[in-house]
Amino acid sequence: MTPIVYQCPNQIVYDDKDSIQVRYWRDCPDRRDALFINGFTPFFAEPKQDALAKYFIAGDFHFNAAGHRLLLDAVSRTVWK
Repeated sequence: MTPIVYQCPNQIVYDDKDSIQVRYWRDCPDRRDALFINGFTPFFAEPKQDALAKYFIAGDFHFNAAGHRLLLDAVSRTVWK
């Protein structure tokens, strides 16, 4: 099992980089040797308004193609490093 956590747009708006989901899965003692992928990190690499416009469908909380690509890149760097 490899838990992957990623945010909703409101977590970017409120700078919620260390959300309860991140803390739970990062620190979960039951993970044993499982990988953990923090999908929040790449979305906070640029100003929030830029990230929202660039990576999400306008007026929606779903990723657009660029957002899916950014998350895939984060997964790839962790899984196939």
